[in-house]
Amino acid sequence: MYKELSMERGQAESDDVRKRTSLQTSIPGGKHYRTFTSLDWQKGAHLIVTDTPRQPAQRIWSTSARGIAITELARVSLQKSTVINTERTYRIVKAAVMNSAKLYSSASEMQHRDAAEAISRHVGAMTWLDDGAETVLDVGCGSGEVTRRLLLPVLPATGRIVAVDASEAMIRFASVRHRHPRLSFRTMDILDPHLKETFPHGFRKVFSFFCLHWVREQRIAMKNIHDLLMPEGEALLVFLASSPIFDVYEHMASSPKWSKYTKDYENYISPYHHSKTPTQDLKNVMIDVGFQVLNCETRDRVFVFNEFQQLKDAVKAVNPFLDRVPRDMHEEYLSDFLLESKKLKTKVQVNNGKLSAKYQLFEVLVKRVK
Repeated sequence: MYKELSMERGQAESDDVRKRTSLQTSIPGGKHYRTFTSLDWQKGAHLIVTDTPRQPAQRIWSTSARGIAITELARVSLQKSTVINTERTYRIVKAAVMNSAKLYSSASEMQHRDAAEAISRHVGAMTWLDDGAETVLDVGCGSGEVTRRLLLPVLPATGRIVAVDASEAMIRFASVRHRHPRLSFRTMDILDPHLKETFPHGFRKVFSFFCLHWVREQRIAMKNIHDLLMPEGEALLVFLASSPIFDVYEHMASSPKWSKYTKDYENYISPYHHSKTPTQDLKNVMIDVGFQVLNCETRDRVFVFNEFQQLKDAVKAVNPFLDRVPRDMHEEYLSDFLLESKKLKTKVQVNNGKLSAKYQLFEVLVKRVK
């Protein structure tokens, strides 16, 4: 089924975009261009750009199945009727991973708990300026709760945070819900090769919580974080090394019922999920891109979902495949997801209606020395 969508400034107006989308957006100067996008979630998208203004396009927009905008930074001059194969030329930012900012905000208790504990363990060991004029970047801020409620309170009174996320929906939600004079929100892709141009002065600190396991290109992401730091700047990065949710993704991808919706499941699994030596693997990446590693550890964690509805909400908030599944099959998909989870006897335990999930979490503290 094909359905056209008209969109301005990346604001989606449709709830049901499947294969082909007609988009209209703005770039600096108030000019517009129109794209016709053929979306193939397994192989990437092809964009045909027409009516392009003479100046270089700053962003090309495509959409998720729900119409959530996904940005692709394009530092090229596009000519009329240029055809771009995004699989070969540009990375599609996985902004549609988070299906609902509001749902994620209310269903991310595990992330909040682990972020709070990591902040408590490591912030005191970081070096802070005497005048407190810290400039901080929070990568993958999501709906903004961790940034506003956990990170901002531990900064010096004059410290400022720029919180970024690839998802326009998340940034819109966070900007309204967590407005603060020392906090700003904006969209950003950590894989963008032009981040130093966007932030030429860099940052004294970089934080990231429950984001970087979505990034397959680990070296590119870590190198960008390194380069965004000022000399002697520090970064605290917390993200999943392995999780039963990744095992469920793999199992459901082999199911005849669900495989057609999950053919690209490998893109949504932590690059370290099957590693025998995840801590050393990550440490090697950090050293390779130029960091001094102050701490790199993998922590064994357990989170208890007190009822199955809590688990379902958590899955719906972050599951990248649900938007591809027909709406009338959502409950069936979630039920099968729960059944697959229960099969993971060594990682998931069910007792008295509660489900305990075991997972491994990276906590990494690094410093830029040059």
